Amino acid sequence: MTLRICVAARTSERLDEAQLSRTYNHHYEPENAPPYPINYYTGPPDEKANLLRTYNHHYDPEIAPPWVRHYNTGPSDMRTWQVGRATTAAPFYFKPLEVKDGGRLIEFKDGGMREINPSFCAYSEATSLWGDGTEPSLLLSIGAGKTGSSSDNTSFAGVMPFGLSFLTRHVRRSTSFKYTLTKHWEGEDQHPTMRTIANGEHRWYKRINVPYGLEKIRADQWERGMFSLVNENEARSHAGGKTLSRIRLATSAYLRRQEIYSPGGLTEYAAPHQKLKQTAEKLVRMRRARELEAMTQGGEKREQWEAFMGKHLIGEREFFPKYQEEWDYALLGRKH
Repeated sequence: MTLRICVAARTSERLDEAQLSRTYNHHYEPENAPPYPINYYTGPPDEKANLLRTYNHHYDPEIAPPWVRHYNTGPSDMRTWQVGRATTAAPFYFKPLEVKDGGRLIEFKDGGMREINPSFCAYSEATSLWGDGTEPSLLLSIGAGKTGSSSDNTSFAGVMPFGLSFLTRHVRRSTSFKYTLTKHWEGEDQHPTMRTIANGEHRWYKRINVPYGLEKIRADQWERGMFSLVNENEARSHAGGKTLSRIRLATSAYLRRQEIYSPGGLTEYAAPHQKLKQTAEKLVRMRRARELEAMTQGGEKREQWEAFMGKHLIGEREFFPKYQEEWDYALLGRKH
């Protein structure tokens, strides 16, 4: 999942690059840092998406079928806040994130210019790991909500930090503009493709995407207003609070809905709250099964479990030996 933040480019309050970096650093580094199995960025228009992994992966022609997309190989030695900052470095809003890697300076941009809906990217990655005959256990696609109408001008205006007259004058001159315009439409277009591959959403593929209530929210909208954070008992004034309240209200209404809808002509197999509950249950069962395999089989299964738990994440390497010792004692009854 790509974490996205709405920012203000046209109001008096704007979340700049430094604020965004501090936000990610505060929430995701180091004690709250979750493992990110996949994320991405794009470079210049002639480059393809780059996967940011917590695991080592090289494409094996004996396993990966010919249709698999080949991205970069190997893990990415980045902090979790850097991953979030890199994948939200949207053109026209934030500067690219620069990271040093082995003496090289790599420039990260928002992967939306190449993979705005990375569901097929994730499916391709899974197939390259386990082969064409193995289906994923679960692929959850989370959309950013539908913002805009079916009109090209109305919808695309919602993702640009400036007027459409400016876009009309300059779109033919800029390759970045062309890719942004094209990829904006491909987010929801990818959904029916994945439904076809998975033979519906009732098996291993599911998508959560708020279809109503966000139509008039622009990508650069960040209005101050009353909002309660997760750790707050009462609402108070926050930068972006009014915008976040509208997003929370629309999302809550979507997840409470009991009826079956047909957004985009694709009939849901279950209401959103049911899909979310089924997804959570499957994830818990999968985690328990992986932990049991690591405990009883050891070897490669244990190595995979430790990688899944963040053993190789930068910032976790000093913590992990202590966790490993306590895990051994709790599950196996032994100490090093």
